[in-house]
Amino acid sequence: MKKLKKLPAVLAVLIVTVMVFCSCSGANYPGENLMEGINHDENYAYKFKSGKTESPGSYVSYKDYAADFAFKMLRASYKNDNNTVISAAGLYAQLSLLENAASDESFKQIKDLTGINQPIESLNECNAYFFARLEKLSKKNNYVNIKNNLFFNKNIRVGQKFLLTNADYYNQGLFATDFADEDTYKKINEYTASLTNDEIKNIIQNPIPQSYGIVAAGTTLMRDKWLSGYDRQDTSTGEFNGKKGTEKAEFMTGTEFYLEGKRCTGFEKSFKNTPCKFIALLPNEDVNIYKFIKELNSSEYRKILSSLSVFKTCEASVPGFSVKYSGSYTKALNECGVYEMFNQKGNLHNLSFNQKGAVGDVVHSVELEINAAGAGADKPVISKVKKKAPDKKVILNRPFLFMIVDNESYIPIFAGIIADI
Repeated sequence: MKKLKKLPAVLAVLIVTVMVFCSCSGANYPGENLMEGINHDENYAYKFKSGKTESPGSYVSYKDYAADFAFKMLRASYKNDNNTVISAAGLYAQLSLLENAASDESFKQIKDLTGINQPIESLNECNAYFFARLEKLSKKNNYVNIKNNLFFNKNIRVGQKFLLTNADYYNQGLFATDFADEDTYKKINEYTASLTNDEIKNIIQNPIPQSYGIVAAGTTLMRDKWLSGYDRQDTSTGEFNGKKGTEKAEFMTGTEFYLEGKRCTGFEKSFKNTPCKFIALLPNEDVNIYKFIKELNSSEYRKILSSLSVFKTCEASVPGFSVKYSGSYTKALNECGVYEMFNQKGNLHNLSFNQKGAVGDVVHSVELEINAAGAGADKPVISKVKKKAPDKKVILNRPFLFMIVDNESYIPIFAGIIADI
């Protein structure tokens, strides 16, 4: 992965998941809209707009499953000591919907990754609640916007049950497209770009083989300012001791809530308009970053979060950074135990009667910038939140783990590793 020295300060952005399943397609609309006339049952799913603002009963377990998924995919994606970022929540949602389509061993492998003891009905309800909450509590110009789409080869029959499941819980775009048309991938790119005001382009690079059955393409954008911003006196030049040596970096320093665990220290910092927080975890000096994420799981994560207290603050210094990733996720999913859906044994029997199909590829594109203004924000916020004078210091001057999380569940939306600046 190549690091970006500078990204436009307006892009806070996560460009997310393209699963090139057994199919492909493209444009405005790239094909027949399969969700036309399929309506969401307001009384059935957990939706904020339906007046159901309490989380489902299985949400406690779901939070840990989603966190474990994020950590597994992050460590499977971290290669060659490079900066890494993934859209954990976007990919989790796409796999969850596809879990409703899969059967037999394909279903079992996806289920093992999304949460082995989690019934599919509970998974659907919890996903619906999580994403509806993010959408409802985001503001017009400050938001987390996750858009997932499934593009089906036109010879794939999609059953009514699957369409209703999508309407009730996932609200993803579902389209029947012509993969025999070599321009289909361009139409997909045009359509997905239109969902992001052209901020995300060309997520599929080449024509998609006609043998594919489904292409899952997703985009995730975030833009928001810090609740407690930085001004000029809060920034200074320092040194970051990265995997490739010592580099100069611009550090932002403020008083934040302190986090600690047996193997790390860290802090959390709130955004102003979205229900999200930035979390950074710095492994102890005797624990390298790869070992840290290799052993990190939801149990340790929750213990770290339990150290949080309004009475514990720290002087936290974070370097401004930007990261970008675009590439295949097939190997990462294989490492996490999902592989049958990529070969001819894979099946989608629950998509509709007797449907089979192999996944061609999973491509994921992500861009994220953290600066003095926030996540993709372009004007610093100088408002200060008064806190008790800090009694600890956390200086992110060597490789660290960062996340942008939902502030209720602490489920990672973005998860990444900064190895160099």
